[in-house]
Amino acid sequence: MADWTIWATFLTLGSAAAILVTYLLCGVRIEQTHNRVLLLEKEIELMRAREEANDRKLTKIFDAVTALRDTTEEHLDKLRERLDQLRAEGYLASS
Repeated sequence: MADWTIWATFLTLGSAAAILVTYLLCGVRIEQTHNRVLLLEKEIELMRAREEANDRKLTKIFDAVTALRDTTEEHLDKLRERLDQLRAEGYLASS
């Protein structure tokens, strides 16, 4: 009977050691995963900040291009009016 209790004790101690090692390894792995998640969250936040900065820059560029287009259209309208005047003057002078 003493044989049986010794084997049961070894089995219990072995199981306890296996559970302890598993707990420690899983704890380390969980901590590594947690740190990786935190790092990824920081990277995502930085990417969002960069994206917002790029959006602001693109908005400024779009506003500048729109203003340039408007100015160019106004200038072209003035040139067309002046060309029409010159044509009218040339037509009157040739008549």
